[in-house]
Amino acid sequence: MALPDAVGEGYSRRAYQRFGLFLELLPELIREARIAAEDQAHSYRGFNVGASVLAVIPGTDEHGTAAAGNLKRREKQKVCAEKTALGRVRQAGYTRALGLVVSATTNIEQIHAVTGRSSATLHPCGDCLSMFGHHPLVRKTTPIVTIGQDKDIYQLHTVQQLTELYAPDGSGVNEAPVINGFEHLDQALQTYRSLARSEDLIPREQQRYPVELMQRVLDDLAPKN
Repeated sequence: MALPDAVGEGYSRRAYQRFGLFLELLPELIREARIAAEDQAHSYRGFNVGASVLAVIPGTDEHGTAAAGNLKRREKQKVCAEKTALGRVRQAGYTRALGLVVSATTNIEQIHAVTGRSSATLHPCGDCLSMFGHHPLVRKTTPIVTIGQDKDIYQLHTVQQLTELYAPDGSGVNEAPVINGFEHLDQALQTYRSLARSEDLIPREQQRYPVELMQRVLDDLAPKN
């Protein structure tokens, strides 16, 4: 699943730093999403989802987080956790989402009933993917980390990759590998920062987008067949 050549803030040093900030704060975002699924979510089916988001004001060092749970009451329209969390950071004045974490069940049968796909973690639903496509804080390259609520596994996709995965003709698109455990995230951050410094030394046209570096680092941690 290829990424666009240049989107949003481009390949600036600040862009690499901002994506590094997402990776640095990922453990906190994981905790916030899980707490939201436990304390803020309400589903009459017991299908609780929590989401957290890290957002910034581009051109500044301002950043903040917000979390929310899904709401699904019988015979009423659902309100997704991702939409509420994004709304909260937008209301706080932030204008760019650096990334989201979504926490939910790892029961494959339950996941399939919601998304139509037997994935290891719950990916954002079709309504969320549509919302991402026009949300002012979200870009095609915004990373979405989906995790287990009670199981330490996760996957990393971009919005564009998830959109392609769930497109009507997306049957041939591969989903991201499943990565076990969170204890390696400090090591992943150091590797990412090292790669980002290396990117700064090569011609601009050869540089990779920051989220590509993040995916490379995390994909290297996934079990190999």
